[in-house]
Amino acid sequence: MTRLAGIRGALVVVCGLLLSAGNAGAQGFPVYRESLPVASLNSDRLFSESLAGKAILDASRQKSTALSEENRRIEAELEQEERDLTKKRKTLPAEEFRILADAFDVKVEAIRSTQNGKATALAQELDAARREFSNRVRPVLQELMGDRGIIFVLNEQAIALAVSSGDITDQALQRVDEEIGATLDGNK
Repeated sequence: MTRLAGIRGALVVVCGLLLSAGNAGAQGFPVYRESLPVASLNSDRLFSESLAGKAILDASRQKSTALSEENRRIEAELEQEERDLTKKRKTLPAEEFRILADAFDVKVEAIRSTQNGKATALAQELDAARREFSNRVRPVLQELMGDRGIIFVLNEQAIALAVSSGDITDQALQRVDEEIGATLDGNK
């Protein structure tokens, strides 16, 4: 009789598990009421929407616009110089014109190299500012993680599927703006 009672008890447990599994399957996936130890963060959004990130991007845009204006001015000057050189072609001996034309080509290449260097420097400056931003934000994010009991944070771009409650970008934005402000030196 005890063996029969043991079998009945096991059947009750199995039926209970099957019923629970059926209910869980109807929900699609489990819904947790507690905070998960994993969160996602949209690091691009954190940078572009934070006060400090906006200030960095604005400064970068201003420098880029100034460089574009400088390039247009230089281009107009070079076009004028090329027109003047073309006019001289008719009146100068071929050898003398060739010397002027070669000098002009060397000048154009030097200017192109200089301007490309300036564009590269601007891109590197923005990359360095992003790295500095990340370094300054790290302690803020670590504090947020501690407050929410988060063990690790995944970059949102690397996640195929997640519930929105796991995204801490809004909370991170608020804290970064409060603690860092619009500049990376801590001056708000």
